[in-house]
Amino acid sequence: MVVGERDAAGDYDRVGKFAAELRGETPTRIIEWALERYAPRLAVVSNFGPSTVTVIHHLAELGKTDVPVLHIDTGFEFPETEEVGARLTQRYGIQIQDIRPELTVTQQAEKYGDELYKSDSDYCCYMRKVLPLEKVLSEYDAWVTGIRKSQGSTRRAAQVVEWDVRHDMIKVNPLAEWDSDDVWAFIRENDIPYNTLHDNGYPSIGCWPCTRSVAEGGDERSGRWSGLNKAECGIHLTHFATPQPTEKGR
Repeated sequence: MVVGERDAAGDYDRVGKFAAELRGETPTRIIEWALERYAPRLAVVSNFGPSTVTVIHHLAELGKTDVPVLHIDTGFEFPETEEVGARLTQRYGIQIQDIRPELTVTQQAEKYGDELYKSDSDYCCYMRKVLPLEKVLSEYDAWVTGIRKSQGSTRRAAQVVEWDVRHDMIKVNPLAEWDSDDVWAFIRENDIPYNTLHDNGYPSIGCWPCTRSVAEGGDERSGRWSGLNKAECGIHLTHFATPQPTEKGR
């Protein structure tokens, strides 16, 4: 395939073959494959969680710190999340591209009320995460994530390479077969910068209004949208109906 030339239909037909060939391979080899096939139209999407800082370290070991790292800055980031992004940049020299929603937090509050994340968390996630990422990913042919099968029922079917129906592109999950212990052993062995909230009972970190600490031994994503029947913001869901909002005052 010519660099920069998208063969979406062809890759859709071959995704099963790709996944079979890479099944059982190391994250390094899976990332190498993605680089060989899709760079420079390949991006990593990271919330600076344990899995994606691990992916970033693998890229650095391969000498590929020029691969764009897309970070969704919702405006509700913990200070610790912003701080780990700075430490990753200092350590690896990566190129972080902050993706921001169309509306600021203040503009959103004026239009939809002060706590949309409580009154309609699906639409809040859609505006602040799903839609901004969707627009930027249209510039690429494939994206790399840190999702793992062990993260819960919504991710149990993840493959190392799969077709992303929502974004009409290849999605690469090099850590799909790893569990949390694998990730943390790798982080400690390589002294990788990570979010210090993980040391204080936060196994999974998103926006501050929707993230809670978890009792020791709890499911690693149970602190996200606690009390709601929800486990995903939408960017990793195959089928995601666009929420319909209710504007303030209506």
